[in-house]
Parts: sequence; C-alpha cells; structure tokens
Amino acid sequence: AGVALLSMRYEVDVDEVASMLQVARRRAAALVDDARSGFVGTAGAVLLWNGGEPLCAELRELAALTGFDSLGQSAARLLVDHAERCRHCGTRLWQATEVVSALATAPLSRPPAELVSALAGPIAALDRRRPR
Repeated sequence: AGVALLSMRYEVDVDEVASMLQVARRRAAALVDDARSGFVGTAGAVLLWNGGEPLCAELRELAALTGFDSLGQSAARLLVDHAERCRHCGTRLWQATEVVSALATAPLSRPPAELVSALAGPIAALDRRRPR
C-alpha cells in the first residue's frame, strides 16, 4: 500500500521510488507494478461484489458455490478471475479500472519523509530474505 501511495498519489516515478527506498530500479519497477495492479484489482472486486449482491447471476452462483459471503482476498481474486471470462463483469471491471486509475493518479504534494522511511526498512528486509 505504501508503494502505491508513492507511485500513484504522490506521482513519484520508478527512478525516484528506487532512490527513496534504496533498491535497484528493476525492483522498484516491480514494486510499483504490483502495487498498482493490486490497488486496481481490489477496487474492481469491490465494484463487482456490489455490497454482497453481485449483479451477475453467474457471479452470485460462484459466491454460493464457494461459500464466500464477504470480500476477503481470496474472494476478490475469484471476482477478478470471473471478470476475465465474463463479458458483462469484464466491461464493468474495465470501466472501474479506468475511473480508479484516474482518481488514484490525482497528484498530491511530495510524500512525507515518514512514509518513505517506513517503507524502506520492510522492503530491504524482504529483499534480504529473497533467494538470489
């Protein structure tokens, strides 16, 4: 979520993310891409879930079959996967993605130093644990 804030809300580009977090540019690009994809996917899943009353009959059946009744991470993934196969839901997801992306990139001022320092440590720890 913090990398999404840096890249989308504060208009910090990949090179700046790399510099701020003291990671390689390639790693920063992956972090930014993952953050944006996750943000847009979650927003789309919320729209498709429609407060627990999906508009799509197939999606209602899927919810009943899988037993999910709240929008957790696994339910969100099922909703987005469904939208990739369903023309109606895919269109709604695409439209939501356009709106969310536009809203998410509305610039603010520079990111607070506390945000940058709060992100740098955990990302460095993840990178140290990652096999090379």
